[in-house]
Amino acid sequence: MPLVNDEPLLVTGVRWSSPLENAVHSVALSFDPTGQAEIADSLEEPAGYHMSGDLGARPAGGLGVLGVGDRTLQYPEGYAYEIPEGSTIVSEMSYRPTGRDVPVEATVDLQVAHPEDELRRLDSFLVMKPWFRLDAGERRQEQAELVVPIDLDVVAMSPRGDHYLRSMKLTAMAPDGTSSVIVDYPDWDMHWRSTHVLKSPMRLQAGTRLVLDVDVDNTDDNPRNLNYPARKVTLGRFTGVDGIQFHATSADPEQEQAFRDWVGSLRR
Repeated sequence: MPLVNDEPLLVTGVRWSSPLENAVHSVALSFDPTGQAEIADSLEEPAGYHMSGDLGARPAGGLGVLGVGDRTLQYPEGYAYEIPEGSTIVSEMSYRPTGRDVPVEATVDLQVAHPEDELRRLDSFLVMKPWFRLDAGERRQEQAELVVPIDLDVVAMSPRGDHYLRSMKLTAMAPDGTSSVIVDYPDWDMHWRSTHVLKSPMRLQAGTRLVLDVDVDNTDDNPRNLNYPARKVTLGRFTGVDGIQFHATSADPEQEQAFRDWVGSLRR
């Protein structure tokens, strides 16, 4: 959905609405200043394209994910995403069957602040497992980690998981050796794919190690396995298959550009 914006927009909230709410499981919203989404859209008929909403290294849900029964996302006061001029809004919609063949129409509303408002600029980064190759009947544990280079304030988090994910836990290892569990899904359910806005920003100190533990299951005992009997599967996304997406900014406003540069380096 082209915005046709001739100047950057400061987005402080988003709302998605449709007369067919029961036909959509979740909506992952992001923005694309590169034109890649419009190219992908032009290659298929009718409107839209059948694939992940990721655009290269830019993850789907960069603006947030609206899950079941949750169609409005408001960022905390004082924070906003800056959408560059000439951008396109991308909505990755996950459907669920209704028993009827009907077109899905929807509206996306952006809550936009005044350009001169003093707002902290948010950006998104991920702690993810990018690839899985699972033999039929295989179940195993995997781990990924990421070290935070500067002090960060996290205002929201969006989990990403597929049908082979059984559990997922993210732990923060502080530089002083202390650790704390940030999120824990001991029995992952796809219905939980939604952005969780924190009551107050969570500070992550420079040098904090974010450790992701996932349990992936390609056995017949997995009730969410898409294949029965189970068969060998290969899963891979440049931005990651299973993990957590952080919506954050630098704790020090003077380091916002350094934070954006770091996020950009993760996407190369």
